[in-house]
Amino acid sequence: MRAGAAVISAVASLVTVAGCGVTHVDAPTITVVTSLYPLAQAVSTVGAAQVKVIDLTSPGVNPQTMTLSATQRHDIATASLVVDIGDGFQPSVESAAKSARHVLALLPAIGGTNPYVWLDPYIMERVGTLIQAALTKVEPSAHTVFTDGEEDLASEVQSLDIDYQNSLSDCPNTTFVTSNDAFVRMDRRYDVVDHVVGTSPEPSAAAVKAAAAAITASGSTTVFKEPYVNSTMLGDAASVAGIKVRTLSTLETPPASGPPEAVTYSNLMEVNLNSITGALQCSAMGQN
Repeated sequence: MRAGAAVISAVASLVTVAGCGVTHVDAPTITVVTSLYPLAQAVSTVGAAQVKVIDLTSPGVNPQTMTLSATQRHDIATASLVVDIGDGFQPSVESAAKSARHVLALLPAIGGTNPYVWLDPYIMERVGTLIQAALTKVEPSAHTVFTDGEEDLASEVQSLDIDYQNSLSDCPNTTFVTSNDAFVRMDRRYDVVDHVVGTSPEPSAAAVKAAAAAITASGSTTVFKEPYVNSTMLGDAASVAGIKVRTLSTLETPPASGPPEAVTYSNLMEVNLNSITGALQCSAMGQN
């Protein structure tokens, strides 16, 4: 039996169980479909060997505008659980998930309007709690496995949180510059500022001049473009200000070379931290 997608907006009622699922820890692994690389990593950690994870994203494909294949839609419809951001961040995924058994939509459960929850290590700990509760609803007999996995993820992101706090606590500059607001959740946590210049594909001369002035005032020697985000305004303003442009990854898709074991969510978050500390000229300075 199926009762359609149950969009989860609170820990207490994360999944409406509507149908027959796996009922034993030693049964075949349950299948979880995710739609972003960091979520796939989080589900893998929490679910451990009990869970098979299918990540719908591919390197170099914009996850917000991607079109699902028939196989991917089938994966969603037959999965034990679908984990996505929700609130319209990935329209094709959310549309297909209407046919899924159970759906964990993270943004409604976490709150706020910024969908880039995985760029804040502190919030990723909450994501782990939500995933654990959702998996337990689907497969109650594996609760211990999922609780242990949640603790593993918590330990990982707590270590990241400490690194971010320590690295960003002593910086002569506190403002870095990007095109959009993906890093706003993170910057509020660590008392730095992401100055967003906008994504206009045809910025006016006045807008470029104002953005260039803001870049100069920030004291940063680097501004950051992001994958899948229009960076015309950023590039034009950086050119006027005489500032270097580098890439700050939003981590939405697997690394271009594929996801080898050595390349993890935490590794990539540390790479971002290294880039930000360099731009802010922090004591723990990265490449700049």
